[in-house]
Formats: sequence, C-alpha cells, structure tokens
Amino acid sequence: MLEGEHATDGEIDVTIGAGTASTTTIAGNMTVTSDLTLNGGDGALTFNSAGENSIKIPDNNGSALIVEEANNVYMKFVTTDGQEHIQIPDDTILAFGSDTDVTVQYDEDGDDAFVVDLGAGSSGGMQISSAASANAVLTIKNTENNVNGSTLKLVNDRAHGNISDGNEICGSLEFLADDTDGNITTYASVVGSAADSTSGSEEGILQFKVAENDGTLNAGLVITGTSTNDRIDVTLASDLASVTTVNGGLTTKGAMIAGDNGSATNLADDAAIPINVACARVDANGGARTGIRFNGSGTISQILVVVNVGGENLTFHATEGTAVLRGTNVNKDTILPGEAHIFVSDGTLWNHVGGGKTDEQMTAG
Repeated sequence: MLEGEHATDGEIDVTIGAGTASTTTIAGNMTVTSDLTLNGGDGALTFNSAGENSIKIPDNNGSALIVEEANNVYMKFVTTDGQEHIQIPDDTILAFGSDTDVTVQYDEDGDDAFVVDLGAGSSGGMQISSAASANAVLTIKNTENNVNGSTLKLVNDRAHGNISDGNEICGSLEFLADDTDGNITTYASVVGSAADSTSGSEEGILQFKVAENDGTLNAGLVITGTSTNDRIDVTLASDLASVTTVNGGLTTKGAMIAGDNGSATNLADDAAIPINVACARVDANGGARTGIRFNGSGTISQILVVVNVGGENLTFHATEGTAVLRGTNVNKDTILPGEAHIFVSDGTLWNHVGGGKTDEQMTAG
C-alpha cells in the first residue's frame, strides 16, 4: 500500500504485507537512507544465508557504526584509516556470565583505571594459558620516556572495622608445578603481610617460602619491620639443621652474635655438649663434671662457642677420640665457670681456638 503523507510535502508512506506473519522477499540489495526500525516480536534481525553473513560498515569513518540507547553510546566502531578500533565509552561495564559474574570497566569517574572485577562468587580467578613452550608470559611494560618502571600492586582492601592489629596478608605470589603423580603442587611462594596494622605504627613482613621434604612450605628468608625507626630484621634459613652458604665475602657493620641454645644444657658426668647451635650454653648443674665430650665431630670449618654459665668446672674426657677434642690432656681440659671458648671442627675432631679468663687455653682440671 502506498499512501501520500498529508502533512509533509514529498513524503510517501509504504506498507508491505498484511500482518505480522507475512513474509517480504527482496531480490537483490535494499538500501535504507534513513532509520530502520524493527517492531515485531523480539525485534530480531535474522541472517539465514548458508554462506557468509555480515554487516558492512563504511571505510574511513570516525563513527562507522554506533550501538546506542537513545543518546547513550555503548559501543562505537571507528574505521578512520590508520586508527581502526572498537571504542567502549568511559564507565561502560562489559559483563560476562548469566549472573554478571565478571565485569570489565574503564573507570573514568573513579580511579581512572581499567578495572576487572571477578565478583564475590567467582573462584576461578584470571588465567593466561598457552600450549606453546615458554609462551604463557605476562609482560607489564612502561613506554613513557622516563626513569619510572612498571609496578605490580597486590592490595588487600578490607572494611576498616574488620582490620586487626597484624597478620593481614597484603598479597602473595605462588609457584606451582606437577609432581611425579601429576598433582599440582606449590613449590615456592612470596608472601607480604602487615605485621602491625596500627595507623601511624605500620610494620611489614615479607616471607620467601619453599617446599621442604613433604611439600610443606617453610620460610627461608623473612624480612621484618620493627617498632624502631630504620631497623629491619632479617632471618635466614628455617631450623638449626638448615645450611646458609655465602659465596664470596660477608661484611657486617653491626655486631655478629652467635645464636645460642636458649636455656642452658645441664650436663652430668660423661655428658655431651650440643653442636647443632652456634653457641652452646652449658651448666654443670650443682657439681663439677668430668668425662665431658662433644655430641659429634661437626662439619669442616664449623665454629662453635661454648659458654659455661654454671658455677662448677666442666672437664673433658682424657681420651681425644672420646672427647672428640683434638689435643685434650690434663693440662688443658677444663672450662671454668663463666668462661667462653671457641672451637672449630676439622670434620673429625674439634680444635680449641681460644677463650678463657686468663689466656687462650683451657686450664688443668
């Protein structure tokens, strides 16, 4: 049906078909020079070609195609030569999942940041995967001509009322791989925490952990802030059996203190001095003791400080092999009360280096 528009000169209205079930077939192209409005059903534009179906947009156009609601732009296709791109406007949310599980947004009105929100119900996180060797790589690159490098921030932004005075994990890096049974196992991690969250007195702690023996993660390097300005404490290794190797020289500007065995080891006759510490504090515990020996030969170049914190003499066994002490004899076999002595292991026996109150030798028992 053709009908001339009564109110507008040169306008003719055209109606094709007699009802919503009618089908209109156009052989060849159809050109629409104004708006095309779809009112029927769900307003779908359906492509039925068994071959390629496409929407053609013009070349070299700053607004070749715009998806919008009224004047609110959701997406714009730009075909300007050399600048072709699809533009998502500021503060527009791109949602994934039937329940909007994950969203992506350029937050112009907020932090001016590109925000990926994995949502409270998401547990899978974000994953970069590749079947090619050494190809799953994440690169953070600064291209500005300045001295500032890139930054990776791990932020724990909790509600203020839930923050305790410490042990808040700021973030962690984990390193995982298969074991021989195909189980994904955590072999190492780096954990940054707030040792003290008190405003104005904040202290941090950084732990470098690795798996040992049964896959348990233990810290081998711990860097801890303290309540003293400019003081940072560093702990190396895990337990007394751990070995720390320094290739090259070691310089210390402060005091070097040999850690001891805590409470003194009480010795009876024929008892052994512990060698699994740097400083062994020993006590005759009420009476002079004889037959004292070391509890093993130690490792080559191991240094051991022995301090008699008790009030009685400690005399080594007279036999070198039993005492595990090279050159022991009745003229220098006793550690007097209050004395500290230094011994170095040659891997077979301990060698007395020096110490004592009056000279560099032990006294006669």
